[in-house]
Order: sequence, then structure tokens, then C-alpha cells
Amino acid sequence: MRNNGENRGKRMVSICIVIFSVFICGFGLIYLNRSNAKIASGQKMETASKKAVSLPKEPALENKNIGFFFAGDVMLDRYILTIAQRRGAGFLTEKMQSLFSGPDEIVFNLEGPVTKNNSVSKETLIGDKDNMRFTFDANVTRNFLQSSRANSVFIGNNHILDFGKDGLAETESFFRANNFSYFGDANAQNEPLTKEINNKKVAYVAFNKFLGEDARSVGEKVRQLKKTNDFVVVYAHWGIEYAKTASDKQKEQAHQFIDAGADLIIGSHPHVVEPVEIYKNKAIFYSLGNLVFDQYFSPETTEGLAVVVSVKNDNLDFYLLPLSLNHDGSTTLSEGKNKNDLLFWLAENSTVSDKLKNSIKSGHFQIEKK
Repeated sequence: MRNNGENRGKRMVSICIVIFSVFICGFGLIYLNRSNAKIASGQKMETASKKAVSLPKEPALENKNIGFFFAGDVMLDRYILTIAQRRGAGFLTEKMQSLFSGPDEIVFNLEGPVTKNNSVSKETLIGDKDNMRFTFDANVTRNFLQSSRANSVFIGNNHILDFGKDGLAETESFFRANNFSYFGDANAQNEPLTKEINNKKVAYVAFNKFLGEDARSVGEKVRQLKKTNDFVVVYAHWGIEYAKTASDKQKEQAHQFIDAGADLIIGSHPHVVEPVEIYKNKAIFYSLGNLVFDQYFSPETTEGLAVVVSVKNDNLDFYLLPLSLNHDGSTTLSEGKNKNDLLFWLAENSTVSDKLKNSIKSGHFQIEKK
């Protein structure tokens, strides 16, 4: 790791430049290093020696702004459970804490149910019978959600029914008892989540391809919600695991959602980052990859993308934060070559204008109201 004074000094100069522009919408960006090593799931790892870097205190967002932090898949069982029980759930994202203090909304996919059942996947290996069957400990989950300030949790995924309808009922009871908002509840109604944030109305709509829900019915929900809400987000669980590009079917569905009135689409499930598309002046993030997961078997599954979005007068600023999933269970922000490589790949493979490609490579792009 590059922790010497010269490199740190150069890095701080770059950070100051970024912070100056980011203050416009109330967010500061900072990037930390990540590891490149690969291991099999469940293998014991050495503790990372990276040091957390504090961001300066951010000015408050203006009343008419909405600030979002979106990320992908969080799995709190298996090797991650072992680490959380040993070091505390806050350890998993402790080097990202400064980023959680600015946005109004922290949103990601919780990849499994919260139940009283003992873990059946802990200490299993890839290929074992219960390696892909998850249940999350209530204390670990509560501490993780509190430490990351998560306040709108997506649960519309293919693992939410790993412990059946009883597991789903326990999960929803957990969220209600601890005052965490959630959406994508895997029942026939699949009720959207609506909130008022800084005098603006926001709606979250879930799309879970594993429930067999028709994209047209989700589009109709979006159409109705757009009549009474200022900003509508579709969070979709779709696609093919480990595929580096979205399918034609996903693109068709995403376009349907935007045609119906969605302002932003966030995707999860593939466990790798997929390209971005701008369609009718709206952003589609087909997959943000992993946020917290123990999939250390490929470089692609050990990197993710967080997206900070500032909404002001229907104009959107996007800040792209490449993530590194380290072998000690923690997730940090990437820096240097790792960060630049992911942003370059994202830009070159995304369906956007040449101008936006250059902006994506810098980690920041804007969409202005037409």
C-alpha cells in the first residue's frame, strides 16, 4: 500500500480539488486503496492496515436538495458473519463512515432474511450444500444498518425467501421493530416505499425478476407514483450473475420504467459492476456489484460501485465511487490505478455521449433538465 508522505501529499492535493467542486451539492469524495489478492470463500484473511481518512465537515444541503447514496449487494452471513462477530459489524464499512454522514438517503440491497435461525452457511465452502442459503443475525444486521446509516433498505432479491415465508415475516418484523424503512417485500402487493425528504416526495419501487413480476405492472406503479411524487427510483434485482453487461431484456425493461416516469434506475444481483446507460436523459445503473460480500474468487466480484446522487431542481449530479472488497471482510474506497481502471472501463462500455464518457472517467457527471 502506498502510505508514504510524497504520495499522500499528492493525493491530498487531488482531494482538495475534488472537494471544492463537490461542496456545491454537499458531498465530499475521498478514495482509499484496495487489495488485489484472491482467495476462496471462507479462507482466513490478514487484517488490512489501511488508515481511515477523515473528510472535512460538510455544509448542510439546501432545503430543495435531495442527496442519495446508492450501493449494491450486502451479505451478512458466511465469512462476513464470522468477521462481524469477531470485530463488530461496523468494521465492515468503518473506513467509509464519512461518506454516510452527508446524504439524506442510504440505499442498498440486503441479500437475505433476518431470522432467529442459526447460520447454515457459516464456514461452508463454495459448492457445499448450504453455501448459498443465507440468514442474517439480528444484532449484526442492526449494528451494520445503524453504522452505515441505512434508511431505505431493498429486500426484493432471490435470497429473501431462503428461510421461507416465516423468514420473510421475521425480516419485516425486524425492520418495523427497529424503525428501518424497507421495500421489495416479496409479496403480491410489493408496496412501494414513499418518503418526504427536504420537502420533496420520493418513491422507491422494487423490481425483482425472481418473483416473476411483470415489468409492465411495475411500470404502471411508476406511472401512478410519478403523479404524486417528485422523484421516483426503481431498484431492480435482475440480470445474470457475473455477467459484465446487461441483457437485451433488462434494457427493454429499464426503458419501460423510464417511459413510465422513473427518474433513476439502480440495479443489483450480478455481483459485478455493469455499464451505465443514459436513456431519455435518465440514468440506468444496470448493476452496482457488491458492497459487502465474501466473493473473493475473481477481481470483478471484489470491486463494486457506489453512486452519490444530488438532485436539485431536477438537475442531477452523479459521483461515482469505485469500491474494494478486502479480504479481511471490510469494504473501502478504491484509489489510484484500481479506481481509474474501473472508471475507464465503465466509461468505455456505457451507452452515453462522448462528453459523458470523459466525465465518467473523472468520477463525476451531470444530467441537466431539458
